[in-house]
Amino acid sequence: MQGYYVGRVSNIDTEKGYVKVTYPEYDNTVSEWLPLLAFEYQMPEIGALVATFLDDERGNGICFGKIYSNEQKPPANVGYKKIVDGMEITKKDNVFSVKFDDNNYIRFSGGTMTIKADKVNIIDNTEG
Repeated sequence: MQGYYVGRVSNIDTEKGYVKVTYPEYDNTVSEWLPLLAFEYQMPEIGALVATFLDDERGNGICFGKIYSNEQKPPANVGYKKIVDGMEITKKDNVFSVKFDDNNYIRFSGGTMTIKADKVNIIDNTEG
């Protein structure tokens, strides 16, 4: 296989930022490990539809990342959202929030910061 192909992520190496991709339309051929080309490190999940470019018959090439489709719709009008190690960072309608995997959160809106946590330490930073 050589050229541009769309396939599904079948294996992930999160430490190296590589994925293997299966191509159902081509007898479920599986690529070699492909580096993920991404501006931000956010690995696609197994089964995600991705765009790839393969440069040889062994399935070597690169993975451009997830692509939008009828199945994987873009998050239009939802603002910014990113999930990092179980923490969800969002910004929508001038509300910035960080939600942690233990259901605690920090939210900033209209000059007010709201914190939900078991314990809060406030540090006086007025001395510069």
